[in-house]
Amino acid sequence: CVLIDCHSMPSIGGPMDQDPGLRRVDMVLGDAHGTSCAPAVTETAERILTSLGFAVARNLPYAGGYTTRHYGQPHEGVHALQVEINRALYMDERAVARGPGLPALAETLARFVERMVRFDPKSAENGP
Repeated sequence: CVLIDCHSMPSIGGPMDQDPGLRRVDMVLGDAHGTSCAPAVTETAERILTSLGFAVARNLPYAGGYTTRHYGQPHEGVHALQVEINRALYMDERAVARGPGLPALAETLARFVERMVRFDPKSAENGP
């Protein structure tokens, strides 16, 4: 199975973050540096998100938290991937209010999930 753990992230790194003051990409995929899911899971998610028009990074500034590290057991067939979503895509961060991009983002993320559901991680476990 593939567990997708979604979070939001500030659009600009804070002073105590690994990327202080830097504008962040649209999505950050965290796979605990390759330990919480098969590489093909991360590669597939990145390919899909990129094809949907998002700028994507891996593991920086977020490599995955408790859920990803605790439940991701790729050797047992459980692949966990964290997806950090840039708040600028769907909200006004200063007002902490929904932005005009929310409906389109929700629709696009639904397409992402639909495509990930079709991915079979078992085929990735044995290599290409």
